[in-house]
Amino acid sequence: MSDHADRMKKELVQAFLTEARNQVETILANLVQLESADDATKTALIEQTFREMHNLKGSAKGVGYRTISALCHPLEDLLSSLKRNQLSLSEELIECLISSVVGLEKFIDNPDLELSPAEMESEKAKFASF
Repeated sequence: MSDHADRMKKELVQAFLTEARNQVETILANLVQLESADDATKTALIEQTFREMHNLKGSAKGVGYRTISALCHPLEDLLSSLKRNQLSLSEELIECLISSVVGLEKFIDNPDLELSPAEMESEKAKFASF
């Protein structure tokens, strides 16, 4: 790659990482608020959280961070199910989502980390009971 292309790639990655940290911060704040929100607020928080997770997943894939994207996918699926009222919101689910998003931060702080296929399946299995 040329120096210009390298510089552009670094800027793109840096912009992604900055935005990803902001998205995770918003997602975590929303998840915490869900525990005590009224029904109308819950609906809005779930919608915003879903959008943030969807955007994070797509942006990660766009800059080549497949592990981050893959970890976002089951979280996005759960949020989608909540959004469509196919899943009931519970304290256990909120705690699982929070824990997974906190775990996701490790990969945003170290985006070149990867999970083995077995580790990825283990992460996805956390959501099987929902």
